Amino acid sequence: MFKIGAALVFAVIAALTVILAGLMANARYSVIFFRALTGFVVSGALIYLASFLFERYELPAFWRRQDSREEKQGEAGMADASAEDDGDASEQVDVAGSTQEETSERKAAESGGAGEFVPLATDGLKHVSSPQD
Repeated sequence: MFKIGAALVFAVIAALTVILAGLMANARYSVIFFRALTGFVVSGALIYLASFLFERYELPAFWRRQDSREEKQGEAGMADASAEDDGDASEQVDVAGSTQEETSERKAAESGGAGEFVPLATDGLKHVSSPQD
């Protein structure tokens, strides 16, 4: 049902676009009608074919599998969090925060920088001027 519905929606949009373009170009009504009919059939067929192929080769199922994995992980995380006490959870947050700080300090030390932001000074910038003709 989705395939037919999507095909009809896009076909109607294509037909209306062709009708508007024909009316703006002052074309004959018979030409507008046949062009709109052709646009309706072609765009409807292409959308139906594309949705059929996506369903046949299970492209939407790929996303559904990803969503179901995320839901399972989310449910497992909620079950673990509900089993712990509030005091234990706050302690874990503090431990995780200090771990992140240590990691950022270690990365800064490895890269050779102090890890603090130093703005550019305008004295060291090269000024470019346009050529004089």
